[in-house]
Amino acid sequence: MRPKMRPQRFTDSPFGELELTMGDRSQLEALAQTFVSDNLRQYVAHAAIGLDQVDDRRWKVVRTKEALRVYTERSKRDMARRARKQQAASATENEAGYTVSELPVMFSAGTLVGQLDDVMFGAVNPSLEHMQIKASYVRDVSGAAVLATVAEPTLDDPFCSLTIKWMEVDLPLCKSGLVKNRDYVYMEATGTVQLGHQGERIGYHLMHSVHFPQTVDRPHKVRGRLSICSFFRQTNPDTVEHYSSGTIDPGGVIPRSLLVRSTATQMLAPLRYAYCGQMKKLTWMLQQKREERRIASGSVKMFDACVTCRSKASNLFSSTCCMCLGDLCRSCSIKKHLSFLSPDRTLMRSKVYVCAACMIEGLQVSASRAARDQLFDASASTAFATCSVSVTSSDFSDSPIALSRSRYMCPIATV
Repeated sequence: MRPKMRPQRFTDSPFGELELTMGDRSQLEALAQTFVSDNLRQYVAHAAIGLDQVDDRRWKVVRTKEALRVYTERSKRDMARRARKQQAASATENEAGYTVSELPVMFSAGTLVGQLDDVMFGAVNPSLEHMQIKASYVRDVSGAAVLATVAEPTLDDPFCSLTIKWMEVDLPLCKSGLVKNRDYVYMEATGTVQLGHQGERIGYHLMHSVHFPQTVDRPHKVRGRLSICSFFRQTNPDTVEHYSSGTIDPGGVIPRSLLVRSTATQMLAPLRYAYCGQMKKLTWMLQQKREERRIASGSVKMFDACVTCRSKASNLFSSTCCMCLGDLCRSCSIKKHLSFLSPDRTLMRSKVYVCAACMIEGLQVSASRAARDQLFDASASTAFATCSVSVTSSDFSDSPIALSRSRYMCPIATV
């Protein structure tokens, strides 16, 4: 059976070509660094007292998944109701006052399972092709396009990028006609920073709305605005601390509960970044194995037993490892779904089987190495298109901070 083709809602650009002047690029670079630096100080300040230390008079939990919690600032009505209860309980208590926006300010805090480099490999997506691959694993956008590239990853900084993008997000009830989908034009920046003089490494992912004369409103869509900045820090060998904060302006009338729900879903997306990075590593590793067999003139080692448990009962063989081509019994085969691009750049998904040894090898591969290799090897994400392994289908102001004009540099934090 052929690998399953996925619905295409990714396009070159719905606005035509977006041309950026050198001044535009400089301002975007400075703006990105300003937002990353400002949000990093906020994250460090919160982390210093503990990410689980939250004032429940101001914030409430709206979503919890695994070890990550999403909070939203309480509405004015909720704050007023809670204040009345406090006053009724103690007329002499001095209640702290807060300025609360009608637009919900939200943040998420907690931990992710995995390695920092895997998380960043899953987060970085500077091209349309990489956006499609990421969306297939993370499921964070419904449609998208790359409008302009300000900075691309390099060998020195394989996770550092700055691009202008458009995306569409399907809202609940959109098919009923009660609400319209929202779309966004925004800059996206990814990379790592060195924190303080000790040089602790922290990954970041920024999405912040921008506007250009060419990016006019699209029919049947409501243009929203967003500003979300996320940080990732390795705290234990298999644990990454995560903090994200921001807000989304839906650009029109929408129930607050629906907006909070939609934003919370977006803020839970990092839970799948490490998995996305791991699957991208497996796809890259499959390409390497294919090249090794090609260089060896296609010679393949023959096995007469399961490569994992060594069972020799032939009727137990149910699959073949896509990496080493070894036979696998039903108990030992590990099933994974990998995303790749066909020669015509169509996103496809394939079910593959991997033995335990190759899976461990794939997970231990350096994400930085795979990311660097893919900078110069466009075929890495199209490994299945010509692979001889049998696979089957399944299933907003100018910034005063100056940056280098030659290339966007990840900021060096000194907070």
